[in-house]
Amino acid sequence: MISTKRRGETRDKLIEAGLQLMLAKGYTNTGIQEIVNQAGVPKGSFYHYFDSKENFALAIIDSFDRNHLLKIRRHLSSVESLVQEGFSAGQDDELVYRSTSRERALDRLLAYFRSVAEEKGACPSKSGCLIGTLSQEMSGQSELLRARLAQALDGWRAQFSQCLKLAQDEGDVRRDLCPIELSEIVLSGLEGAILRSKATNSPAPLHSFIELLPRLLQCN
Repeated sequence: MISTKRRGETRDKLIEAGLQLMLAKGYTNTGIQEIVNQAGVPKGSFYHYFDSKENFALAIIDSFDRNHLLKIRRHLSSVESLVQEGFSAGQDDELVYRSTSRERALDRLLAYFRSVAEEKGACPSKSGCLIGTLSQEMSGQSELLRARLAQALDGWRAQFSQCLKLAQDEGDVRRDLCPIELSEIVLSGLEGAILRSKATNSPAPLHSFIELLPRLLQCN
């Protein structure tokens, strides 16, 4: 009998393989045979865990969003230690953060963007943002995926909004726009810069966004 741990590892391998392939090639151009080949598992394993390619993509989005949202929270909360109480994969238990840093909120936001740029590296055509990539491709083709992609982006925007509110309270960010409006501009700017960097295969658009953002946000 195959252990629960091994079954979980097989599912994780499929999700990781699918994530990398869809990030590079999109949903339509990624085949199930290609996924199982890259994961190194039999094709039957795919259908054991997922009844369709659409539901598989949904699992990939869930995994990517969960990990990326944790990254955003770590940066924007300036977390030095993270306590996960009753946390296990697939659950939505609240994450409890402890922070001892006094770094200003705007600096934490910019540090997160710099980490994104570093992650994309010098060859962004091979990376990009999975949520942005699938949003462009699938929003008009699958209502299930469109809704989940929108939910992911809304969650990221909410984190930006909270951080920008703190930055306003600290006097570092303009107050003539509400944090929600500012967070929408910031999120759209980030996703657009990632797309431009991918299209030009240059980190320059993303670096320009990071450089100009403080001048757009800060008080006059």
